[in-house]
Amino acid sequence: ITQSIYVDSTETVHTYSFPPNSAQKMEQVQILDTDAALEPLLQVAKESSKNNDTNRTLVMKALSDATIFCGFDQIKATLELQDDHVLGKTLDLFSFGLYSDYTTAEPGTFLSLSDAQVLKLRQLTVLSLVQKACFQASPVISYTSLAQALGINSQMDMVEEILVACIYSGMVGGQLCQQSQSFSLSSTMPFKSRDVPPSQTKDLLDRLKGFRDQLEGTMEQMVGATNSVQSQKQSHEAFWKQHETTGSQKPSAMDRFPGFRSREHASARASNKRSRGGLASLDVARF
Repeated sequence: ITQSIYVDSTETVHTYSFPPNSAQKMEQVQILDTDAALEPLLQVAKESSKNNDTNRTLVMKALSDATIFCGFDQIKATLELQDDHVLGKTLDLFSFGLYSDYTTAEPGTFLSLSDAQVLKLRQLTVLSLVQKACFQASPVISYTSLAQALGINSQMDMVEEILVACIYSGMVGGQLCQQSQSFSLSSTMPFKSRDVPPSQTKDLLDRLKGFRDQLEGTMEQMVGATNSVQSQKQSHEAFWKQHETTGSQKPSAMDRFPGFRSREHASARASNKRSRGGLASLDVARF
């Protein structure tokens, strides 16, 4: 199995070749990136005494788990953490926050993160940028915008390393191009989603309701078109059944469409008129 990663300045496509068992490992990572990895932590959180030390241990474990990229709001609710608590703020940061929120916050606002947790927060920031690009119908993200969001000045190699880590973890899919200094999103591979912040819940519900209303309108149009076709079909069947039961001959097109016969008679009358005078006058004029 091979996966295209980037194109360098010579327009050479670079691919990473994975051993046969690597495909299974990548599949396992994507499977674990669901409730399978989160459920044990939630179970321990339900049964814990919910003291500060236990809560801190569970939160740090969730932040360090490389297979958990969502569900932090569930951990917060299970541990009954308040929004103003440092643990609750840190979980909100990983739910829908950005790396810049962590670096610009006052000391003590969030937990002090390890290097692995910082990498994970940067990966989640990339995922937010990918979601924003999809909402704006922009399939290409520049390295410059990524570097700015990730707090990287001019180290584009580091941007590529984070993007490759996102691809390996199954969060996003796409190609990295060094020549254009951009990341092109894949149109076939779906990306993971982040938790929805409470401030955006109403807007998201309104969008879903609008989408539902649009689907219902489309469904009504389809039902109307179906009924119209069915009515025409029944009328057609009744027409032929009437002629079959009466034993009459098979009707011609002129019998089925009277307008066709009137047009044929009009054409015949015009032809006779031309033969009586119109064409003769043309022949006289020629000679």
